[in-house]
Amino acid sequence: MPRRRLNSPPSRDSGTSGSPRGAIVTEVLFALCQKHRGGLLTDEEYDDAVDSFATFMKGISSPPSGEADLVKPSALIGAGYGCSHSADSVYLALAAQMSSTRPATLLTFDGELLRHAARKAPGVHVRLL
Repeated sequence: MPRRRLNSPPSRDSGTSGSPRGAIVTEVLFALCQKHRGGLLTDEEYDDAVDSFATFMKGISSPPSGEADLVKPSALIGAGYGCSHSADSVYLALAAQMSSTRPATLLTFDGELLRHAARKAPGVHVRLL
């Protein structure tokens, strides 16, 4: 698959419509903030990255049933996992929702997420990178 620049919105049929917008925004802004604070991005580069990301997000739709359908499953999956892992629980709930209609794999660098998925979301395929 060809690489796409961040400021090129995906097409509507690219399979991204199942992505929860809030989780994507949270994760990307956190990563950009960390890079900016760590000196890896100048003020201008940070501003450009935020602008590019805003353009990119225009091509991402909320799930057809809305993100509200992820709240309760995410809370159940996250019970006992710790507040700092709330986003992980949303990703697991989304992967479970997506895998009910098509193959879905959650990719992660976090071994704890892999173990938590096995305990709380055993039907979700998680691949440790």
